[in-house]
Amino acid sequence: MHPNITIFDYTVTMKYLFNEPCHMHRVRVVDLHESHRVNRTPDDIVVLLKSSSILQDGFKIFRVELRLYVERMDATRGKYSLITSFVDTDLGSIEMMYDEGFRGPTPLAEIVKLLTDNLGISALVLRSLLSLQQALKDNNNKLSS
Repeated sequence: MHPNITIFDYTVTMKYLFNEPCHMHRVRVVDLHESHRVNRTPDDIVVLLKSSSILQDGFKIFRVELRLYVERMDATRGKYSLITSFVDTDLGSIEMMYDEGFRGPTPLAEIVKLLTDNLGISALVLRSLLSLQQALKDNNNKLSS
């Protein structure tokens, strides 16, 4: 397993055909060296994509977000920000580091502009799905051994 990935297993109850409850096992992957950095509500969230009909590489994508966690303030340089990407799918979710540092007063707005101007959302989703796919594979191997 990749050393900086934290996997949280959980089971959700969903309603399928005939409104019968069905339990579905999902995982929440946090791909950060220090996962405790995102163990709180983000200071800001920008939703890049919200859908229930997008399929990519066997995953049904529900939501793609950028999340801002302000970690500290510096009197001269301003906010020190951790920016993560979050992708939620039918098989689980993954939160990964996107950027960090002193990025000015509106770091999310600048990154959203960069992503939308340069077709970066597609690359962000693909990178996240590859990491989620690997984490699911590693988790299944761990459970079967």
